[in-house]
Amino acid sequence: MKRSTSNPSTRGILMSSNTRSNDFCCRIEIASSPSAAETTEYPSLCNSLLRTLRSASSSSTRASTSEGTVHPAERRRPAPALARLLVSVLLLAGALAPSEAPAQDKTSPVVVRVFTLKFRRAEDAAALVRPLLSENGSVLLHARPNTLTVRDVAPAVQRTAQALSSFDVPPRPLSITVTLLKASAAQAPGAARRPLPPELKRVGERLGKLFNFHALSAVDTVLVQGTEGDSVGHDLGEEHRLEFLLQPSDDPDVARLQNLVLSRVRREGASERSREVVRASINVPLGPPYVLGVGRDESAATALFLVFVAHGAPEGPGPGIAGVR
Repeated sequence: MKRSTSNPSTRGILMSSNTRSNDFCCRIEIASSPSAAETTEYPSLCNSLLRTLRSASSSSTRASTSEGTVHPAERRRPAPALARLLVSVLLLAGALAPSEAPAQDKTSPVVVRVFTLKFRRAEDAAALVRPLLSENGSVLLHARPNTLTVRDVAPAVQRTAQALSSFDVPPRPLSITVTLLKASAAQAPGAARRPLPPELKRVGERLGKLFNFHALSAVDTVLVQGTEGDSVGHDLGEEHRLEFLLQPSDDPDVARLQNLVLSRVRREGASERSREVVRASINVPLGPPYVLGVGRDESAATALFLVFVAHGAPEGPGPGIAGVR
């Protein structure tokens, strides 16, 4: 079967939002369209978020300019949405602030130690080790036989050994259920509607409250089983295909889906044409549903949602990828 893939211009993220509760996580991504011809299929998922931010901003402005006496504490209190945004900005600034290198203990002897990695790449381990070294420390990478040579004072080498012991672990087997949902503001007359699986009804209710979508149907559900490091792919219904890499994760409670691509597939006889709908890399917490919404602009009335439910699979070789119809 021939396969030809169109090459649209680079897609940017216009807006993303994360909301989390005890059993629900939602990330909204809007990709810019490469051409005007492709802007009619998937709408904005963020119009309600934008309205919330705008109304909060205007409310804050009115409070500061209205007549009458305003208590000083009230004048200084930001609107809830803006307060959350401010906290996010401050947290981001703190995360991006350069951390100080560990102080070098000049009285400690210099130690040279070679670390051989069994499960992770030496290139990835080197990126982990460098921030742990002192000012005069060094790390030498040997791609073959996948080793690192670390030269530094004893405390820094000890930190390196501890970090690598947690980092160089066997890849985990994972089991991820993926459901593709199609949402619209209103149910089309005579259109067939596939009900949501029972375990996703609560997700559908929350999405309906968060966005202006009243008709939500399940397009397809697949079960993906693999091991960290595997590249997987599966058709979702007759018109979409999902591909991603199960990237090794340092967090045992998170499944990392790297270079995730959802494509729209059109088949004509023996040939196949695909167009990329969205590309992202996401961290899916083990257990609760994780929702990735895909939209294009603020005015359209339909959208797609990908719902991921990830679990650690039993030890041993997995059965591969199985479709659940």
